[in-house]
Amino acid sequence: MQTPDPPPAPADDCVIPILGMHRSGTSMFTRALQLMGVELGEPLMAPQTDNPKGFWENEFFYGVNVRILQAIQRHFSGYGRRDDLLQIPGISAMIERTDEDLSTIEDYIRSQFGASRVWGWKDPRTVLLFPFWLPVLVELGFRRIRPMIITRHPSSCARSLAARTDLDPLAGALGIDKTTLALEMWIAYAHVLLDIAAETG
Repeated sequence: MQTPDPPPAPADDCVIPILGMHRSGTSMFTRALQLMGVELGEPLMAPQTDNPKGFWENEFFYGVNVRILQAIQRHFSGYGRRDDLLQIPGISAMIERTDEDLSTIEDYIRSQFGASRVWGWKDPRTVLLFPFWLPVLVELGFRRIRPMIITRHPSSCARSLAARTDLDPLAGALGIDKTTLALEMWIAYAHVLLDIAAETG
């Protein structure tokens, strides 16, 4: 006997994309949301030395975002100069979503969140790729999409990001110091977050 397809996502399920730049406190807020009952799915990224308490970052969404950034020939971490980063949302809005892509995303979401009324995910790259994700969620039947936007003072965020060694190769290739690069990134992400806030209300 063939198993019937599961029902479409209920329109009153709430999806919370947790949006913020690298080193802006998104891990702490995501953990707090999880403790309040927001489902994050599995597997979650393992803690590392620069974030020993955990990232609370879903590896599936992380993987999709990395593949998109690599496909459009951008830095896989969502790093870059301000003007370059500001181009990414527009590019991501035009990415063709194949039936296979949608099926893969839908299968994962249903397997992880089928019984959840409130779920979300956190990955800083989602800020730049939100124009890709929003229509995907709508196509899958979700109507209550409530982004949580998190910001941190630019100097604190830039200092924290500049302390990470993974910024060294890009800063060297661009011929600028890490703090300048981190500040340019903060400006770009803040601009995109303002656009998202205006669009989603």
